[in-house]
Amino acid sequence: MKIIVATYGTEGDARPFAALCRGLMDAGHEARLLADAGTLGSAQALGVPTTTLAGIFAALSVGTMPSLV
Repeated sequence: MKIIVATYGTEGDARPFAALCRGLMDAGHEARLLADAGTLGSAQALGVPTTTLAGIFAALSVGTMPSLV
């Protein structure tokens, strides 16, 4: 099964998801963690494939999302 896990926050927020992805990989699944570039260290250390989130995700987290109207 292919699984994508996405999170946005601090390294402490992303670390449990990195461990989850590693466990899924160890069970034979394909897993990838999507998170802010500064929080992917744990995933990379565990050998979990990662993708960096950018743009509107950062705006959502601080309440500065531009108007879509």
